[in-house]
Amino acid sequence: MRKLIALLVLSSTLSAADIPVTPASGIQAAIDTAVSGDRLLLEAGTYLEQIDFGGKLIEVIGVEGAQLTIIDGNGVGPVVRFAMGEGPAARLSGVTVTGGVASAGAGGIACSSGSTPTIADVIIRNNVGKFGGGVTGSPILDRCAIHDNRASLSNGGGVYGAPQMSHCIVARNTVTSAHGGGLYLTGGNASITDCLIVENRTVFGGGGHGGGVHVASTANATFERTLIAGNSASAGVFAAIGAGVFVGGTADFNNCAIVGNRLFSASDVAGGIWGAATVRNSIVRDNDGDQLVGVGAVTYSNVTGGFLGTGIIDVDPSFVDTVAGDYHLLPASACIDAGDPNQLDPDGTVADMGAFPFQTLYTHSSTLESDWANLNAPQVSASLAGEQVRFDLLAGPQNAGRTYVILAGLSGATPGQTLPSGTIVPLNFDVLTDLVVNNLNTPAFDGFLGSLDGQGRASATLDTIVALGPAAIGLEITFAYVLTAPISFASNPITVDVLQ
Repeated sequence: MRKLIALLVLSSTLSAADIPVTPASGIQAAIDTAVSGDRLLLEAGTYLEQIDFGGKLIEVIGVEGAQLTIIDGNGVGPVVRFAMGEGPAARLSGVTVTGGVASAGAGGIACSSGSTPTIADVIIRNNVGKFGGGVTGSPILDRCAIHDNRASLSNGGGVYGAPQMSHCIVARNTVTSAHGGGLYLTGGNASITDCLIVENRTVFGGGGHGGGVHVASTANATFERTLIAGNSASAGVFAAIGAGVFVGGTADFNNCAIVGNRLFSASDVAGGIWGAATVRNSIVRDNDGDQLVGVGAVTYSNVTGGFLGTGIIDVDPSFVDTVAGDYHLLPASACIDAGDPNQLDPDGTVADMGAFPFQTLYTHSSTLESDWANLNAPQVSASLAGEQVRFDLLAGPQNAGRTYVILAGLSGATPGQTLPSGTIVPLNFDVLTDLVVNNLNTPAFDGFLGSLDGQGRASATLDTIVALGPAAIGLEITFAYVLTAPISFASNPITVDVLQ
C-alpha cells in the first residue's frame, strides 16, 4: 500500500519521463538511456553497482525510502559519482549508499569538476575513502545521515569539501592519522545549518585536529543551530587540537551548542573550539581542557568557566535529557531569552542560547544511534514512502499527567483560534483540523491524544504518506497542542513543509 501511494505521489507531477528501475534492470543502465529531466524510480531492494550521473540533470529516487533501497558498491569503487559539473537539478534521494571504497575521493558519493548536486533523504554509511570517507565535494545535502564512514591517512571521515548542509546528522565517522573526523571543510564557503555532528573522532598519527569539524585555511564556514557533541581527538607524536572544532580558516557559530567533546592526553588542546571563530548565542560547555582557544569575538553565550565578552554567562544550560540525546532547553533554563537582544527566535522573543530555541512543541532531534536513520526535520518528502515526523511535547512537570491533544491546520498560525476558556490555540481550524480530530491515535496520527508523563513530556508521530497522500505536496501544515480538563494551556505552533 505504501509503495502504491508513493508511486501515485510521484506520478501526479510528471515533468518528463518516469523510468521504473528494479535491482534486476540496474540503475546505471537506466541512467545511460535517460535524458535530463527524467526521473528514475527505484523499487526497494539492493543494487550491487556503482553509478555515474554522466552530466545528466536527472533524479534518482528510492520511492520506498532509504532504509529499503540500498546502492551497495560491493567494495569495488565509489558508489555514486557526479563528475561532469552537474548542478542542483541532478538529484539523488531516498537511498542508502554503502560499501564504497576509493583510493582517492569519497567511497560513498564523489562530487568533482564543480558538481553541486542535490542529495536528500539519503543514508551514507560504511564507506572508505581518501579525502572524504562518505562524501567529497560541494553538494547540497538535505536531511541526510552520514555515519560510520572512514578516511585513512587523509582528511574528512564523513565529508570533505565545501557542502551546503541542512538537517543532517554526521556521526561516528573516523579519520586515521589525519584531521576532521566528521567534517573537513575546505575549498570555499560551506554552510552547516540545523545539523547534528556527534561521536566522530580522529585516531592515531601525529595528533588529530578537529574531532568533529576541521575548517581548513582555504575555507569560510558558517554554522547555524548546530549541535557538536561527543566528538574526540587523540594525540600521537604531537598534541591533538580541537576535540569539537579546529578552525584554520574562518568560522562563525550562531545559535550552536559545542558540548561534551573529549581529548585523550594532558598535552591535547581545546576540547571545544580552537582557532579564529566568532561565537554568539551559543553554549560551549563541559568539553575537555579549555573551552575556547584563540577565538575571536564571543558574545551572548554560556561558557564553562566564563569568557571575556558581552552577555557571557556560566550556568548549567538545563538540557531536556542528554542521556536520551535531547539537547533542547527545559522551561527553567537560564539560556532562554539570554541571547543577543537584537536577534529574535521564531516565536518573536529574544534569541535563546544553544542549538535549539526553547519550544513546548518541537520536531524530534536526537543524537541516539537509533534515530540516525530517521533524523526528523520540519520538512518531509511526500515522494518517499514512510516519511514521518516525530513531535516531542514539553509542558513542564507542573503539568504532569494532564491530557493533551495535538491539532493541525492548513491556514497558518495567526490570528489563531480562541477557545471558550479564553485559551488561544496558535493555528486556524479548518478541514485538516477535523481530519485529525476524527483520526486521533490512528497510524496516521499516532500519539496525537494522550497523557503527559511525570516530567510533563510526551511524543507523537505523523505519517505524511498515510495521513495525507498526494494532496499534501506543497502544503505548509501548522501543528500545536492543548492541555485539557480544563483547556488552559496551548503550545507554540510548528510548521511542517511537505516537499515533492
